[in-house]
Order: sequence, then structure tokens, then C-alpha cells
Amino acid sequence: MDIQLYSERRPIRHYWFTSWPDHHIPQCTAPLLRLVEEVETYSRSLLSTSFQPITDPVTGPGPIIVHCSAGIGRTGCFIASSIGCQQLRETGQVDILETVCQLRLDRGGMIQTTEQYQFLYSTLALYSCQLQHNQNQNQQNPEDRVSIQLQNLQLDNTQNQSN
Repeated sequence: MDIQLYSERRPIRHYWFTSWPDHHIPQCTAPLLRLVEEVETYSRSLLSTSFQPITDPVTGPGPIIVHCSAGIGRTGCFIASSIGCQQLRETGQVDILETVCQLRLDRGGMIQTTEQYQFLYSTLALYSCQLQHNQNQNQQNPEDRVSIQLQNLQLDNTQNQSN
């Protein structure tokens, strides 16, 4: 969906994370990480496809806007998760306390409960493990990857012949 004001036109995409109860946490962290990844991927796609004339006052796709009922608990967890994922990608480290403190300076009460704070740690721990796994996969010797792929093909071929 697009929204337009005079000659300025911007795309709008709405995400609705329905399985997160107010003042509590989801049962697992993976869905939140998928949402963070989806929002970041979409935002990057807008940056790479926005071909605007130099004279156009709009310099990008616009902000990402996040809100829950009160705008501090679930919103804070999402924003802190997004910031933490970015820190982990860029530096390999994350400062969760500093991130939460900064968010609370920007909007009091962000991350309302101990449960939400622990959930944030769990979310970023999972993301860190995923990054490490991906880096290990990428650092694998290309010859080893080809060998593994050939072994998998041979296994597939053997299984097909026995059927």
C-alpha cells in the first residue's frame, strides 16, 4: 500500500504480531527474530529500489514505526532486539543494558518487566548463535562444501536406486 501527500508518495507495510500478550512474552524467541529480519529486509529493499531525482526532498523510504498498546513493553522488546541484532552483525558484540537504558531515556518504561528483559537476552543469544553458525558455514573450505554436496548427491542417488 502507498500513501501520498501532494507529490510525495511512500510505501506503507503493516506487520501485526498477534501472539504476544501484553505485559508478558511469547513462548519462544524465533518468531520475534523472524519479524525483526522481515522488517529489516523490507526496509533495505526500499533503500535499494528508491530511485528518486536529486531534487526530490524525500531522501529515503521513511522511518520504521513500532507500536503496541502502551508503546513501551512489546515495542521496547522489538526495538531493542532490532538494535541488538544490528550490533551483533556489525561488531559481534551487543550491550543490552546500554541499549535498554538509551531506549528508556528516549521513552520511559521501555521493556516493562523482568520477564521481557530476560526474553530480550534470550532473543539476542539465539541470534548470536545463528550468526555464529552462518559464519562457520561461510568459513568452510569451498572444496569441503563441494565434497559435502557430492556426498549428499550420492546419498540421494543411492536412496533413489533402492526405491
